Amino acid sequence: MPRDSDTPELDERRIRQAAYQRRALLRARFFMGLSSIACIAGSVDALQYFLGGIIAHQKWMFPALDLLAAIVLFVTGLTLARHARMVHRALKQPKQQPPAKPPDFTGLSDGSQHARKLDEMK
Repeated sequence: MPRDSDTPELDERRIRQAAYQRRALLRARFFMGLSSIACIAGSVDALQYFLGGIIAHQKWMFPALDLLAAIVLFVTGLTLARHARMVHRALKQPKQQPPAKPPDFTGLSDGSQHARKLDEMK
């Protein structure tokens, strides 16, 4: 089995794997953001049930459960939002580190020789 230093940096398997991981991170970020919004909306709804139970003078058990559900949903929503931000930051980071030695482009031309060749062909 060849060592990592013997294989090219960008072979087909690595490119496919990197693309798959990026798509998985994008999906995860989307679903975490969507779940976060749903949890926070659910906590607002449970808080409304809690306040409605307090106003209607219900027994203490049901409003207490509504308040507990509101707290759990709100904390879950904040946690999901924090994880979505972490995934977003991971997606923003560059995929490859810049080379230690910059490439030498002095031997390259600007392409004007192709225009001259076309003019000579006319």
